[in-house]
Amino acid sequence: MLADSLRSVCGATLIDPDTEPPVQSVRFQVKNVGNAYHVVDLVTNKTKAFRWTYAAAVDFAMQLEEKAKREPGGAK
Repeated sequence: MLADSLRSVCGATLIDPDTEPPVQSVRFQVKNVGNAYHVVDLVTNKTKAFRWTYAAAVDFAMQLEEKAKREPGGAK
């Protein structure tokens, strides 16, 4: 009942505790640091790059994600 009223008042999406988390996790995350956006590798916790706009940082993080998913040795 409370969940229904929250959805109707603020349009909130509530997370069901019984649902499973996504199978695939992200490796690169965009963080706002000062006036720049840092692209951080969550495995090493090191900054890989920084960009001045959020869109450019997200685009670069997505490129790094795709590169990290590739099979070693190239296409077969």
